[in-house]
Amino acid sequence: MSNVKTVNKKVKFFIIILGFFLLLVVLLFSLFFTTWLKGRLIAQVEEHSNYKLKINSITLKGLHGLQFKGIELSPKLDSTQFYRLGNKECDWVVVKATLFLEGIDWRTLLWKNIIYADKLTITETDLYVFRNKKMPDAPYKYKPLHSRLLRNASFSITIPLIQIVKASIAYEENSDAGVRSKIVFSKLYGTIYHLSTDSAYIAGQPEVIVDGKGIIADSIEGAMRYKFNTHNKRDSYTFEGHTGAFSASILNKYITPMTGAQISSGHVGKIALLFHADDNLATGTLDIDYNNLRVDFLSKKNRGLKLILKTLINKDDRKRNGKEMEVGKINCRRDAGKSVFNYWWHAIKSGLQSSIVKIALPEKRKK
Repeated sequence: MSNVKTVNKKVKFFIIILGFFLLLVVLLFSLFFTTWLKGRLIAQVEEHSNYKLKINSITLKGLHGLQFKGIELSPKLDSTQFYRLGNKECDWVVVKATLFLEGIDWRTLLWKNIIYADKLTITETDLYVFRNKKMPDAPYKYKPLHSRLLRNASFSITIPLIQIVKASIAYEENSDAGVRSKIVFSKLYGTIYHLSTDSAYIAGQPEVIVDGKGIIADSIEGAMRYKFNTHNKRDSYTFEGHTGAFSASILNKYITPMTGAQISSGHVGKIALLFHADDNLATGTLDIDYNNLRVDFLSKKNRGLKLILKTLINKDDRKRNGKEMEVGKINCRRDAGKSVFNYWWHAIKSGLQSSIVKIALPEKRKK
């Protein structure tokens, strides 16, 4: 009996030692793999781009999870050197984020060089974009829309679900007039469905949907949906968005430095837009509900802007004599040498130009 107990103790001791050894092997492999991966990613970015990459840590989460903490992607040159060397108008971008990949298929990654993960969660995201618009235009180069980029990509990646949690985007520009202005989008939450460059996956799930919501200019609630079919050779897509109510004077911090104009009163009930577009043309509607809007000009500069406003503006309020005004018409040709974000802005601007209503300008002073 004592011999049996002795054998059992030895078996238990062996199992404990074996378990400890296996755990040590897993930990060492994890450390080796994450260290190798971190060095590989940083080297790839350094060698093949004008950016540098920092990663605080990479950690294996279970058998199929990977977390990247403290990611920072930034240009090798500061903004002054960047524009002096490039001598063209383009974006100077800094990105900070933490990524968590779940459901990674290691077999397809290691054997077929195909990246697949069930889900990607992006947190602690801070994106800063600066554009110096005083620089000359970049040489024309066709910029494909997102559907074409995915369809023609030279690598295979599929992530059916991407979630963005509490991100922040700041866009700053130095205008042609030399005036700097900045707008911030904060508390951004988004979901992207069926993002893929794999033709087999796209055949079953061709539609990519991007839903997002957040705060514009510190206090305006907004939401959007962007939807396209990757198979569509015309690169057709739909974009819709809306905001809640806000005081029009909130916009002064953005328009006053650039135009010398100041909104002294007015309330916006909502902004709602919907347009359909492809690689050539965007058409749709933009509906702005507002009233009692008044703009004062703080200087004699920008007289051309005053004339443009007087030409575009035609009513006092969104409603006039009890009749509802027609919504603005979006009709915009694409400049294929510009990004899709430039395309969106010009589409929205075309709707504004057909829907902005009469702003009460200050009376002329008597001589």
